[in-house]
Amino acid sequence: MPRKENTINIPHRLHTALAHHQAGRTGEAKAIYREILQLMPAHPDALHLLGMALHQEGDIHGAVKLIRKAIKKNPASPIFYNNLGEVYRLSKHYKNALGCYREALKLKPDFAETHKNIGSVYKETGEFQLAIDHLKKAIALRPAYADACYSLGNLFQEQGMQKDALTYYHMAFTH
Repeated sequence: MPRKENTINIPHRLHTALAHHQAGRTGEAKAIYREILQLMPAHPDALHLLGMALHQEGDIHGAVKLIRKAIKKNPASPIFYNNLGEVYRLSKHYKNALGCYREALKLKPDFAETHKNIGSVYKETGEFQLAIDHLKKAIALRPAYADACYSLGNLFQEQGMQKDALTYYHMAFTH
């Protein structure tokens, strides 16, 4: 007997979609996210993750639209704000990115990834001391955060501060 569409196990389907997404099979993931959204158009996780998949494919407008819808449905998710900030940062809309990151930090002040992302914005805009401050904050919150250590090492390297760069490169590769 065929299974009725409205009886699908949404948490299981979402888990399956996320596994596809993380494995780089965005087409399969998007199909499942859309299947979930057919049944529950306001499902915040499906909206958010479909937005992230669209972003990975270069559809910035579609990504922003869906992640904003996810935020409207679940405004208490710092991850949604952080990821919307990343969409804006990677498309060089730095003011919008910083606004999203600030919202994420209001919800979760100890969100190391958000501090790292703010550091990336400031690095990209040439505000090196602010970049250093936020990258160091990310590392203080999560000492084994290799990506933040590596980013800070790169920043120090670019500034000609070899000794500091080596310290953070070492941290990145030993954690």
